[in-house]
Formats: sequence, structure tokens, C-alpha cells
Amino acid sequence: MAANVTMPMFTVQRVLSQTLCTSTSHAGCRRAIRGADWAPRQLRSEYRRIWSPVVTPKSAVPSPVMRSLACSRADTKVRWRALLQNLGDMLDDLADDYLMRVDSGARFYDNVPSEEDLRDAARLAFRYLLDTLLERPMSRRLIEFPATVGSLRATQGIALENLTAAVRTDFLVAWSALLRLAGEDDMAILALHVDVLWKTVDDFTIQVQRGYLDQRLAMARTSALEQQHTLSDLFCREPAPTTVRRAAQILGLEETATYWIIGTPSEEAGRSVARRLLNKLLTPFEYIDRGIALILVAADGRWADDEAVVADVMSGLDGAVAPRSVPLADVHRAAATVRMLVDLGKSGATTLLRSWVHLSMAQLSEVIDDLRGYVLDPLRKVHDRELIVETIQTFADNGSVADTASVLYCHRNTVMNRIRRFEEATGISLRSPRSLAMVQLCLLPA
Repeated sequence: MAANVTMPMFTVQRVLSQTLCTSTSHAGCRRAIRGADWAPRQLRSEYRRIWSPVVTPKSAVPSPVMRSLACSRADTKVRWRALLQNLGDMLDDLADDYLMRVDSGARFYDNVPSEEDLRDAARLAFRYLLDTLLERPMSRRLIEFPATVGSLRATQGIALENLTAAVRTDFLVAWSALLRLAGEDDMAILALHVDVLWKTVDDFTIQVQRGYLDQRLAMARTSALEQQHTLSDLFCREPAPTTVRRAAQILGLEETATYWIIGTPSEEAGRSVARRLLNKLLTPFEYIDRGIALILVAADGRWADDEAVVADVMSGLDGAVAPRSVPLADVHRAAATVRMLVDLGKSGATTLLRSWVHLSMAQLSEVIDDLRGYVLDPLRKVHDRELIVETIQTFADNGSVADTASVLYCHRNTVMNRIRRFEEATGISLRSPRSLAMVQLCLLPA
């Protein structure tokens, strides 16, 4: 029988990097130990004999070692449990070894969790693993520990691949401790049960990952809901200064910067605008309000005015752009204007400058018929009513008698005569800009 061999640390690390540490099957463990020339000769030999058919000449008398190697896992369970129970008395040592291997959190954790946090988690992790291996009852806290620590690391921003590697370091720590505890006759027992240890660590890792992913999903949902609530505060009402500061923090925006507000009459069109903005390396924030998609995007000096925004991102789409970029505190005002422009239902994208007349009409919709009565009712009995109305509309557009005559192909005296007849019939002087604006509004098509 070969002399007792103590596996050095570098050998244990190479075990972890081989198939032994990535397989939960007997075959994987067998390939790792039998095929590795660096494994301790005694452990490799014993594992080969356990998992390979042993042919013994009839005349040969099996030695105690041979009988030990041929025993089943069930026959070695008592000694395996004894080794595990010894590990249970070494929780502090196991935690210290774990901290050393993760460099007190510098490795895998980027120094985010405190050393005390990592030490407490390591103690609970090894207690969980040992209770699982020994089939001992656990407290509710211990049962929920894998998911709890996974959730905690998610909130701390630890990358999942780093967390997984850190958790699997538990196998390396436990296996090294078992090698130190094991005697010469225990090598066969370790070879028999190494896959059980790895599978337990792997199952523990999977539960940690589930807790991590569940927390990340919950965080994403919370973030999305919080983002929509924040956008609602900005778009739908005048925000308090504290609300503006909080919105800037949640959305990752500059509080003192200015932003364009874009609106579309459907979510699909809103998504099209959002994609175009993303293609320009801009971050759009979309909020749906009564079927209208409102989009907030940083101005960043990219567009000179609202017409430039329309030309750059709204070609071929229906919708509207606010008259100017605004700070976060004024987003609600810009959004209100955009909503009204979108509600006009005009084909293509528009701006306030393009559509202010129609917007004014829409805003006066409840009283416009009464207002029109001041202008149209007195003209009903006037001869050549249509010609007078056409002349007044043209004059209101350009404000010039000569230009009106040129447009209508008539003499300027004819234009002046029609203006006079209009003023006599309605009692409204077109020399007043305010009156002229009201007349122009009343003569627009319904």
C-alpha cells in the first residue's frame, strides 16, 4: 500500500479546474481522478478500483485494504458522516479559509460586501451544506438562506457570474478541509462521496442563483413601475422641486438640462420614434397617457428648434413636438401643448407654429358657434356674401389691400368696397388687429 499522501493546495485547485468540479456524475468524477496524472496516487488508485470491476484470483486472499475499497457507499456512510460532523466543528476555520480565497471580498465581490457580511454568509453557507449532507432538520432561516443571500448580492450589484464562482469556492474549501481531516483509510471514502459533496454545493449554487434572478426581476419591475410613476409626476402635473430632484435621480437625468417632448397618437408610432432616437444614441423615456405616447428626450443641443426635431425623427409619422425644449419642472406644460396638438388629428407631424390656428379653434370649440354668430349672421342677407367672405379671408391672411386684389384678380377699389360693406353689416372694424384676428378665426372652415 502506498504511503499516506497529503494533497497540497495547488493540487486541490487543479482538481477544481478539472471535470471533477464541473460534473455531478460518478463518471465525471472518475474521469477527473483516473485521467489526471497529478492526483495523489492513493486516491486515484482507490477511485479506479471502486468504480472499475475488480478481478481477484481465486487463490488470492483479499487484503483489508482491498475489502475496504470494494465496500459500497452505504457501508461507508457512517465514517463519511463522522468526517462531515468534524467539519461542523470547524465553521469559523472554514469561513476564514473562504475569506482568504476570495481575498476578503476583493475577488469576485469587488469589495462591495463588508468582510463581516462575507464571514457571516460563509458560516451560514457551510452550515447549510453540512445540514443538507447530514440530512439534519434546518430552521426556516437556514432553509431560506440560499435565496436570501442571492437576493442580497443582487441588490448589492454583484455580477451573477462572479457570485456563482464565489459560491462554488465552497466546494474547494470543504474538500480541502476533508483532506486534512482524512486518514489513510479514508481516501476510498472521500473518493466514494466526492460527487455527493459537489452535487450539494451545485444545488446550493442553483438556489442562490434563483434568489439572485428573482430579486433582479423584482428590481426591474420595481424600477419600471417607479420610472412610470416618476414620468407621470412630470407629464401630468406641476411637480414640486423635491419631485424634480427625485425624478432626475430615478431617471438618471440632469436636473438643470432641457428636454424635448414628442407626442404620437399611438403606442406603435411612439415605439417608432423611440427606436429612431435610440439609433441616434439618445435615451427616450416613454409614457402613455390616454392613448397618446409622450416621449421625453434630452435636448443636448442636437436640434435648433421644433421643426428640426420633426425633420430628424418624425418623418412619415403622425404626431407633434413641443414648441421648445424645457427643464424638467416645465415638462407638464410642454406635454399639455403636445397632447392638444396630437388631438387635432392632423396628418403628419406638426408643431405649434404650424397648427396654432386649428388649435385655437379646437380650444374655442364650445363657444365658436356663438362667436361666429357675430360675423356670419349679419352677412346672411348681404348680396354677394360669398365674395365678401372670400375677400375678408384673403385680407386677413395678408393684411394688404393690394396683395388681396392681386390674389383675387380684382381692382383694389373693389377690395376696399367689400371691406366697407363687411364693416357696415357686422359693425366690426378690420382696422383693429384684435378684431381682424377674431374675424379670421370665425371664417375658418368648421
